[in-house]
Amino acid sequence: MPTLLLYIACPPPHREATEELLAAAGFVTAWVDDVAGALASLEQRDRCVLVDFGDDRAPQVVREIRERRPQTLILGVADASSPAVALDLERSGVPAVLRRPIEVRTLGLLAGAAREEPAPAAVPDARPDRSGFPLFAESAAMKAVVEAIRAAAASDAGVLVCGEHGAGRQFVARQIHGQSSRAAGRFVTLDCAGDDGQGIEARLFGAPARPSDVGDRRPDRVGEDSLLHQARGGTLFLANLAELPDRLQARLARVLRDGEVFVGDAPAPSGLRVRAVVSADLGWDEAVAEGHIRADLGKRVAGTRIDVPPLRDRREDIPLLAAGLLREECAARGTLLKEVEPSALALLSALPWRGNGRELRALMATLAAHVPGTRIRLEDVLGYVRLDGAARTFVASGTLHEARARFEREYVSAVLEHHRGRIGEAARELGIQRTNLYRKMRSLRISRPGNNHH
Repeated sequence: MPTLLLYIACPPPHREATEELLAAAGFVTAWVDDVAGALASLEQRDRCVLVDFGDDRAPQVVREIRERRPQTLILGVADASSPAVALDLERSGVPAVLRRPIEVRTLGLLAGAAREEPAPAAVPDARPDRSGFPLFAESAAMKAVVEAIRAAAASDAGVLVCGEHGAGRQFVARQIHGQSSRAAGRFVTLDCAGDDGQGIEARLFGAPARPSDVGDRRPDRVGEDSLLHQARGGTLFLANLAELPDRLQARLARVLRDGEVFVGDAPAPSGLRVRAVVSADLGWDEAVAEGHIRADLGKRVAGTRIDVPPLRDRREDIPLLAAGLLREECAARGTLLKEVEPSALALLSALPWRGNGRELRALMATLAAHVPGTRIRLEDVLGYVRLDGAARTFVASGTLHEARARFEREYVSAVLEHHRGRIGEAARELGIQRTNLYRKMRSLRISRPGNNHH
């Protein structure tokens, strides 16, 4: 049966093309311009609601529909890479955002709950996973990761998740687990570099291999409290696999190959249905070639490979990601929820983030703990970061006002340079009026790019 949609406040320039796109994909869409029309339509038939955040009234529309119809699925349509729009989306709390032109496949998955007849499969949960980094996929790079996660979840093959430290590799592994047929089982983690060989063996297998089992063609034997036994029917996530001693790699490869083990002192083997997901940095191929990872184990754990992009390659995701992490950190501390002003979001989106999402979360935790009030301003962020991404250092001389002026001058100059001196565009990114930008340029003695005078 067709999916029913209700599109609120679609901008006239996009209406015709959007109508054609949705109709061609088989969606049955009603179009209204305001919340009154939306509520009237929803009284007649429940639909998945699309709220266009190109309209300034969007946050209020979302709030009113949610108050009157809390079970209705509401999705945002927006350019979430714009800091101002990202702020509106964060305030509204919509669970997922679609960019223009709308990706109809993604919309179909998210809107399955609004079908005239229930869809046979459960609708994917678009909310952030609180155990890791929220899965905001505004960038093309992360959209590719989302597709790879979906494909990997549909298979039982081992998965290799590659990327820089802090990029969210374990979170991707959790998403694969949560979307797979093993979601009801446990997600068990082990850092192979976190202990010596004996300690790792005790945790992973529960006990050393018995002399009588070594070289035997019978299945291996594991303890009831071993991580392998705990992960049965679920997922075993292994970090730093190259640090696992060769002897234990061979034993793990054998267990994964056989799919059954003796548990404790049991006289007969039992099935051990475990899916292995492994995280690695970008040197996986070299580790295999140099013998740090056994070929037989590598083949079993790397049936599918997913490369997680660093944060600097997915800048479109940063505004919503930063706002979501800040909300989590405020909630964890029991403090008032804080909002990040557009100019501060623009700065966050421009930083190099060499520590990736882990570094961004640490900054949000710091801002949540130390910034008073409910708004994070540009100068608040500047107090805890350096624009070159290096660790913050402080010079013992100079007042706070002088330090802030230095940082502000550096940032405004960078924005002007990025926009090649176009004042209107730079002012929009900074979240200030053109006249205020001119005033700042004079007070901070900043030359407009291309000019030779202040």
